Amino acid sequence: MNSMIVGASAGLGRALSNELAANGYSLVLVASGKRDIEAVAADLRLRHGVTVRTVAADVMDGDAYLERITEVSDELGGVEGLFFPIGAVADADVPGAKIATIRRLMRINLLSVVETVTHFWPRLEEREKAVVVGFGSIAASRGRRNNAAYSAAKRGLASYFESLRQAAVGTSIRVQFYVPGYLDTSLAFGAKTFLLPPSSPRALARKVVRHLSKDIGTSYFPIYWRPICEALRFVPWSLFKKLDL
Repeated sequence: MNSMIVGASAGLGRALSNELAANGYSLVLVASGKRDIEAVAADLRLRHGVTVRTVAADVMDGDAYLERITEVSDELGGVEGLFFPIGAVADADVPGAKIATIRRLMRINLLSVVETVTHFWPRLEEREKAVVVGFGSIAASRGRRNNAAYSAAKRGLASYFESLRQAAVGTSIRVQFYVPGYLDTSLAFGAKTFLLPPSSPRALARKVVRHLSKDIGTSYFPIYWRPICEALRFVPWSLFKKLDL
């Protein structure tokens, strides 16, 4: 299966790239930094002997970004898999933040994924089998003063993937959505002060690849985050507003 990974140069994206390559997938790796993504690609070609194409493009560029990833994926013969480990946070992500910061967070965490899936969806429907995999965040379980735009974007992404899953009924496309807890990456905001330790991106990547053929819907990782997040949604406002989250 030819697969595209958007946000492939670090953290979960890099772990997922390695796991897919180890299982013989041909890849299109997308990231904003040319040096980082070329280094990842060279390593995968050497260690796993797979075809790897790279796209150094910024999702903030909109149509130019879509044109570039389409061009490279076509060179590979098209793709059947879309993976979106892309994400960004900002220290200043609070109500009253700079508009430029909010726009960047919303585009990277939500709009770029929606636009890319919308662009490739007709192509995926023509494939014998295809898969679209998104990644949310436990931060979206409930709105809070910190990481406000990030949390909103990830909650919107969860809703969008639920819509995609319904739209995929009767097609050859599988839609999967993972809700990771704190991962041991640069996005693990608050992980050092949280009671539960960050989890391994590699472990999540292995789970994703292992379950690609299954209709899993939404899956929390590690699984213990599901009851925690569900319980958080029922915390009364009188108590929740006092929590420093």
